[in-house]
Amino acid sequence: QVLDRLQQYGLVLRPEKCFFGVPSIQFLGHQISATGCIPLPSKVATIRQLQAATNHKALHCFLGSMN
Repeated sequence: QVLDRLQQYGLVLRPEKCFFGVPSIQFLGHQISATGCIPLPSKVATIRQLQAATNHKALHCFLGSMN
């Protein structure tokens, strides 16, 4: 019914990509649930393992990777 209603208003979704009634879902590197949105631990661990920038070029590279 949800997909039919969306289609009435010109929105088309693929049912195989839709999730309804799940307690949480991973999306764009985050775990999203009713309690909130938190980054995935694997993504955070990767950032924590980066070495501290020691010069201007290293800082520039770090900031570029964070974008």
